[in-house]
Amino acid sequence: MHAQQRERPANRSYTLDEVEAGMCIWEELDERSRGPRSQSRFERWREKHGTAALRNQALALIEYCDAMFYALPAEEWDGVAYDWEIVPYLLDFVVADRDELIPVLPTTPEIAAAVAKILRG
Repeated sequence: MHAQQRERPANRSYTLDEVEAGMCIWEELDERSRGPRSQSRFERWREKHGTAALRNQALALIEYCDAMFYALPAEEWDGVAYDWEIVPYLLDFVVADRDELIPVLPTTPEIAAAVAKILRG
């Protein structure tokens, strides 16, 4: 059984920043669902729902990842890479045992500040 593909509204378009975020998220989801960096929860989700559905989940997670990123001024993220550090960290807080990938980390400025501090070391 495959998850229904999420339809985007006919009048919805994405900004360049959102497209870039979606590509970063898809790359990380792909790596977590197959290959040497795979994680069983993402592997099972991909096997159950399929690659296209997993790719659609990247679109659904743009808002979550961007909300965290934009909760702080840009200088708070200095030295932290969105694609190599922020997205992988945030995907650690995604539940993958339902028909959708569900983020569980609140996207508040306080949480974003804690994430930035962790990632900056």
